[in-house]
Amino acid sequence: MDIFGTIEDWLKDKTKYEAVNILRKFDIPCAPVFSMKELLNDKSLRASGSIVESTAQGARQLLDRGQPDQVFRPQAEITASPLLGEHTDEVLAELGYSKDQIKAMHEPRRLINNR
Repeated sequence: MDIFGTIEDWLKDKTKYEAVNILRKFDIPCAPVFSMKELLNDKSLRASGSIVESTAQGARQLLDRGQPDQVFRPQAEITASPLLGEHTDEVLAELGYSKDQIKAMHEPRRLINNR
């Protein structure tokens, strides 16, 4: 007996919500599986802080996962990930490079073809 075929046949004329409502009447543990679009647009996930909006510097609005378990730990500020190279100068300075050395690294270099 192909249990998966039987389940697929039973589900073919039902939405995920209809199937969940029927199964719950029989105390069968289940839940709908959401698409990414459904997750990102779910009002309850946004209200709980599970999905939050952030803005990357010079970029568009981004969606990210939040901290829905605020009861157990303080709410952290959700910010966008740094842009590529955004903190390069600070890292180089921490590694001991001078401002002049860092400036020289940003200057375009001409490639020499030794053929």
